[in-house]
Amino acid sequence: MQFLIDLLRSDNLHWLTTPRFAVVSLPLGLAGVLGLAGLGLAALLPLAISVMGFSRLVWLKRLPHEKARLVDARQALADAAPGRAIDILQTPLRLAGTTYEVDRATLLSNAHVLEGRFMEAHQALNAVNERHLLPDERLRLECAWAELFFEAGNPAEARRHIEAVKPGDCKADIACLLLKAHIALEREQFDEARALLEHGLDRCQERTHRIYLLNNLASLEYQRRRPSYQLRYLQAAIAEFRRAPRADLVDIVHHNLAIALVRAGHPVEAKSVLHEAWEVSDNSDLDHAIKVLNNHLEAAREAGDAEWKREVHEEYARQIKRLSPRTPSERLALEVSLLRARRNDGIPLESGDYAGLIARLLATVGASQPGIPAAACVAALVNIRHDLAQELNTASPQTDIQPLVALYNAAAKQLLDHRATIDAYLSELSPKLIGPLDSWLCYRNDADKAQIQLADHPAALHKAYIQLFSHLRENAEWAMERGTLWQAADKWLIICDEYTAYHDELPVEFQHSWREDYGQLAAHALNQATALLKTSNDHIHHVNLLIGMAYFNLRLRNDKRAAEHWIRIVDGCDLALDQYAGWLREHYAYVCKALGRVDQSRATYYDALIV
Repeated sequence: MQFLIDLLRSDNLHWLTTPRFAVVSLPLGLAGVLGLAGLGLAALLPLAISVMGFSRLVWLKRLPHEKARLVDARQALADAAPGRAIDILQTPLRLAGTTYEVDRATLLSNAHVLEGRFMEAHQALNAVNERHLLPDERLRLECAWAELFFEAGNPAEARRHIEAVKPGDCKADIACLLLKAHIALEREQFDEARALLEHGLDRCQERTHRIYLLNNLASLEYQRRRPSYQLRYLQAAIAEFRRAPRADLVDIVHHNLAIALVRAGHPVEAKSVLHEAWEVSDNSDLDHAIKVLNNHLEAAREAGDAEWKREVHEEYARQIKRLSPRTPSERLALEVSLLRARRNDGIPLESGDYAGLIARLLATVGASQPGIPAAACVAALVNIRHDLAQELNTASPQTDIQPLVALYNAAAKQLLDHRATIDAYLSELSPKLIGPLDSWLCYRNDADKAQIQLADHPAALHKAYIQLFSHLRENAEWAMERGTLWQAADKWLIICDEYTAYHDELPVEFQHSWREDYGQLAAHALNQATALLKTSNDHIHHVNLLIGMAYFNLRLRNDKRAAEHWIRIVDGCDLALDQYAGWLREHYAYVCKALGRVDQSRATYYDALIV
């Protein structure tokens, strides 16, 4: 009788209302009543049902058909095929239990994140009923939420989910431990991160997890500026990899080791490591082939090797010809990304017909093909506009730019036609998905700039400028509240960038009134960025912002002392600027020239000594 009374307590009602628990408690209660009534034989059936329910709840959490489905999905992820994993997991499964549903949701979220579909990942986890989960189920779900938010640029929310797990449970679960260490690294809590990673390395025997642990220790040493220690951990990670190769890990292990080898002055060994990645990978899948080639390109940029970069771009063309994109959306995204990469690396188009290529891409976007989602069209248009702007800025005086101007205006009109798509995504995305939300805010900024570009009378132009800078300030203030300090600093520096860019486009006689209208906002933005960046020492991952600080201190204040401070930090990071966009390299060169410095991206003091 006491058992039944306990069941009626508010915190135990799930034993009566939730099927997985009720199938244990209700038959057990009925068996007890029948037993007390002297009907022992009649009590056997409900007792048997209760035992089976308990077995399913505790010992048989995953039935054979559930295990098989999860194994197939995990194998697809290990093969670097998240699309295949999504198809497997979205196929309905009969008689699926709660444990399977939790595992399915976490794997589905992971696959969607790998595909860049954060909204779908959020929906997959949100579909799980979090009430009355078992402790191990709750741990896996909390880890999945933490991983999603970390990948979505919200480490604070990721930390809240990890802190919801008991410290002892998190230390015992390697996935939770890795996430906790990753978050500690992000917060520059190096001692805590090292203790967690070394604890995991001492106790973990599973090779995939050991690879992640060693790789993260290498990342820690990189942030602490100990390259020989970083290289040692990466070499240990690749030794583990070679004992149990997995296609999804080459993006991590081989990429990081190749970059470290290039920085250590061993480009030949770096190429060998990347060729090994190619051999291990599934070369019948275009997406994965492109990812491996992207790693080659990053290493070539790090080495500053023009011939190596040219060879990689030629290999891109060969692989695309061999493995055609599966969908119109994939083809569009690939063509646009390679267009931007070619410009960054100074590789001319094979056809030489730039205007023809842009016209074809705009026609593809404008055709509203069913296979190309509106979101893909927006992303493509924004990137096409950026590339056209750079083409116009670098055109020689002899070039007839009118066809390019016409294409630039056409791209602006098409982007404004998608304004409703941008607004819809900004409304639908969870405010906790900071990274994806930030991308769509940037798209809105570009639509604002398109409005400025197409304004046909002074009042419309004035209104468009006000809208752009109002949105930019809102974005920066929002990032101050919700984002990391680096995200916030970036948003403030974007205000400085747009202010100087539009200032330089104006005729001299109008520049004074421009400074009166927006100069105070730009100065405020630079002050805010300065205050933020002075609070962190993690400079090595944010060199682009430091170059911006040096550049805008010169442009807005002519403050050479501040510019010298920031550019010294940049040079201390000893990074190859070929990894960054051409306009950022131009900003760096501008600062070096203004300060009378040698361009550290092209020469060192050893060169000066030899001369």
